[in-house]
Amino acid sequence: MKFKDHLAAGITAATVTAVALRWEPMVFPVTLFFSLFPDLDTASIPQRWCYRAITLILMALAYHGMYQEAVALAVVAMLPLLDHHRGWTHQVWAPLLFPAAAFAVYSFVVFHTNPLDIQWESQFNQNWKLLTGLIVGWYTHLF
Repeated sequence: MKFKDHLAAGITAATVTAVALRWEPMVFPVTLFFSLFPDLDTASIPQRWCYRAITLILMALAYHGMYQEAVALAVVAMLPLLDHHRGWTHQVWAPLLFPAAAFAVYSFVVFHTNPLDIQWESQFNQNWKLLTGLIVGWYTHLF
């Protein structure tokens, strides 16, 4: 698929997901971002625009003193660059395993807690809409 097709599918999936989840403000951008995320590993239009947006978001986070969140975003944004195109980001298991691993690392680094000691149910209840957007967006790209 071409960029425009991925973008159209991502916008459609993000809109449907946001409506289904009662317009949670961050669901649309998270779903749209992860519908393009697997192609950030190759020189492309999505890569240029996503990294431009990420740069602006990182500057805003730094301005507001949200350094831990900025580091987490920067690390996640670089991950696709660690492999070749259609590598791990295009695997069927990735949209399910990635959020669990990312949350475990984030909880260890930011909260300085053992990921096994985290009350996963509490975190899931707080973040399930964003997690849903992530998974829907990523699978939209894959399918």
